[in-house]
Amino acid sequence: MKSTRLKQLVTLTTEEEWGLVPDMEEAIKELDYLVVWKKVVGLKDTINGEDEIPEPRRGIDEQFDEANDRVAAKKKEMVKYLESLKVLMRAKAPSKHAGLVNQVKYAHARYRYEIEVPNELVKGEAKLEDFVVTSQKTGFTRFHTDRLKEHMDELDALDEIMREAITPFICAIFQRFYENRKLWKPAVMVL
Repeated sequence: MKSTRLKQLVTLTTEEEWGLVPDMEEAIKELDYLVVWKKVVGLKDTINGEDEIPEPRRGIDEQFDEANDRVAAKKKEMVKYLESLKVLMRAKAPSKHAGLVNQVKYAHARYRYEIEVPNELVKGEAKLEDFVVTSQKTGFTRFHTDRLKEHMDELDALDEIMREAITPFICAIFQRFYENRKLWKPAVMVL
């Protein structure tokens, strides 16, 4: 390169005194170590119902870890509940439709959790008594039950506890970011 200024704009300050780009590798590694990206389903503001959210790496924030474990346990409980409903549906379903029970799942369309069931399994007497229709899509009907609503209320309460538990971690991350402002400011100025 012939241009001195261009050389300065693409050279790390650690490589040459006259370089303008700060070496941010260690600071970025530290931030990267502290945060992991977790796949989640059922967020209300996602397009496809699945997204990744940042959270503290396990072992860094004990309060958050505990809250996260409680949320995970509740979700496992909800999966067990769905499996118990499948057993009941398999028992009530006409034998020619029993295989469709494998298609029963949670959907996250109109509500965060809905039980999505093939229409053939909810026609006539095959429908379980406590199913309340919430929405439909081609070939499927979605339902809530009183027990599912209880699970969702409990999950919402646990999610709130988890949001409160993550606040000190977020503040600490911003503090670390601020402490490294001497790195970030020149990097932005180079841009």
